[in-house]
Amino acid sequence: MAQEAISNAVKHGQAKSIIVSLSCSTDQLTLRIWNDGVEFPAGASAEGGLGLRIMQYRAEMIGATLKISSAIDKGATVECTLKIN
Repeated sequence: MAQEAISNAVKHGQAKSIIVSLSCSTDQLTLRIWNDGVEFPAGASAEGGLGLRIMQYRAEMIGATLKISSAIDKGATVECTLKIN
């Protein structure tokens, strides 16, 4: 997922900076990829392009959720969250 999100940020988002973080709390693990590129098109979701669908599929395969968000002049974020026992 990280590789796909980074590739999309460079290829489609024209990002100059990308931050990848992995955090863990007592009940969840979160992978977050933020970039300073252009925002996702209006209405973009994990059901959009092939790369987004692949990331959604991978998240579902491990029981995680995938969230995609962006805002004008604030870049884009792909976040995958996995609940852990």
